[in-house]
Amino acid sequence: MIRYGKGRNPMTMPHQSFKRFWQQNIAVKLTAIQALVALFIIATTLWVLLGIAQNNQNNQLERQNLQLGHLVVSELNSVTFQISALVQMMATTAEIYQQQPQTLAISVPALLSMESQQTLIVGGGIWPAQRSENNNSLFFARNSANKLLINNDYNQKNAKDYRQEPWYLAASLLPRGKVYWSQSYLDPHTLEPMVTASAPIWSHHQLLGVASVDLSLQGLSKYLNQQLKHQSGYVLIADNFQHILAKPLGLTELAKQATNLTELSQALPQYQSLLNRINHVHTRLMAATIPLDDQALFDKTFKHFPAEQRQILSHRLAWHLNATAPSSLPLAQFEQDDPLFNDKSNVSILMMPNTYWQVITFTPNSLLAGNARHIVDQVGIYLILIQIIALISLFVALNKVLVVPLRLLVNALTNNRHEQLEISGNRPDELGTLARALVGQTQQLDKAIASLEASQAALEEELAVHQQLQAHYMRGCTYHNALMASNELLYSVKDLSGKHIALNAGLCQLLEQESQAFVGLTNQAIFPEKIAQIEDRQDLRARDNLAMVRYHLQLTILGEIIHFQMCKIPVLDDQGEMTAIITLAIKLS
Repeated sequence: MIRYGKGRNPMTMPHQSFKRFWQQNIAVKLTAIQALVALFIIATTLWVLLGIAQNNQNNQLERQNLQLGHLVVSELNSVTFQISALVQMMATTAEIYQQQPQTLAISVPALLSMESQQTLIVGGGIWPAQRSENNNSLFFARNSANKLLINNDYNQKNAKDYRQEPWYLAASLLPRGKVYWSQSYLDPHTLEPMVTASAPIWSHHQLLGVASVDLSLQGLSKYLNQQLKHQSGYVLIADNFQHILAKPLGLTELAKQATNLTELSQALPQYQSLLNRINHVHTRLMAATIPLDDQALFDKTFKHFPAEQRQILSHRLAWHLNATAPSSLPLAQFEQDDPLFNDKSNVSILMMPNTYWQVITFTPNSLLAGNARHIVDQVGIYLILIQIIALISLFVALNKVLVVPLRLLVNALTNNRHEQLEISGNRPDELGTLARALVGQTQQLDKAIASLEASQAALEEELAVHQQLQAHYMRGCTYHNALMASNELLYSVKDLSGKHIALNAGLCQLLEQESQAFVGLTNQAIFPEKIAQIEDRQDLRARDNLAMVRYHLQLTILGEIIHFQMCKIPVLDDQGEMTAIITLAIKLS
């Protein structure tokens, strides 16, 4: 069984080994840094590519949506142009044959039987401005067998006056050659939802009446669905009153009762954003200024209509009369959740010329879904391969150019192989500069070490001298202390001014005073005058000769004559200068 030493955790040992390996291996560090940089470059490149691809995809979706919208506008323009031409032809025919009602009764159904538009045209007629028994309206409508038959319901006495209808009043204000397209409505006699194209009948500046052609909304929806069956999107057509003129079959099933955009958004809340955009566009269009004279005429003509309807009718007529209608450029473009695609869809709102219908196109975002991701995936694979190859190449190059020379420098420094450093210093690059700097530093370090060794030797010699001096000083202190304590010898020390700085116990006993009493006093103050003079002369001899002076001295103490052997010793410093005088006396008898 393996036992681990105290305090060692076997789980931390691999971690410590890895940490030590990481700290000691610069190649691993460089590789890790390169890998991180490569991953960052790959990630940011993929992110930028994804953003660019997504932006291109969105632009492509918008272009496809607009292409669908322009296609629908072009198709509807072709249809409405033919209908407009037809109703103008009927107005011209009514003007020519105004006195021949029988001819008109033959010509009008013949014109309404236009082969190319039989599925759209459900009726039409001539509507005189002056009603009488001999001048009734001439209205034809298709029956269930798709045959045009005359309909006299509008000629009944209790019938609603057609001259108060918006399509009649608006057309009556237009000049020759203009066609007015009405809002959608439910015909009170045929009970079919439709729109009416109406044109004025003028003769010698007098309004004779209005010619009209009725278009079936069901036929319009079928026509558009047939034209767009190979397209990936669908279309809603709405008039300026937000009434739905045409819608796809899918919406017919999901919101069968919805006849306007408000009801559609209530049945399918996903269309609320569309309603908001339409309202915004409507507010912007209705904010345009109408000339005052025209506005006064419109207000008088449409005075019995609600204010909102009167405003829309006035602006539409102003567009006709002043040629200031909005362009067919997109009025709005946005995204919304789509109930038919169960996904986001791209939406554009365009306005048709002349009819001023709002063409709303929907194309699914899933049409190009995955294209951006597919591009990024493909590019990403190549990027990763390129980065891996580049990383390996960079690792090999760095290992050869940087890591290996650095390892050689480290080994040369570690093993004190200065010749290897000098060889590396021959390189012309930064590593050569580093090697030359290391060689210079090594040489300076060697000189410093040699200087330190010399200084150490000098210090050792100085220490030996100091030790000798200290031993000498200690011996001197020992002698001094012994002399100071001696009663057999007389011992004193004077400075150069002749003042005593030390007296031993024997001298103090002879003088019968403490040592402190004599410190700072001269010979004259301590000894009798004769002895003091002798001492001064001997001190002068020692000072002049800088050598020891011996002499005898006789003292009378308590009536007894005592002879002393005296000795003056000058104390010299390191420069040979005298600093003090020592006096020693030995009692002879």
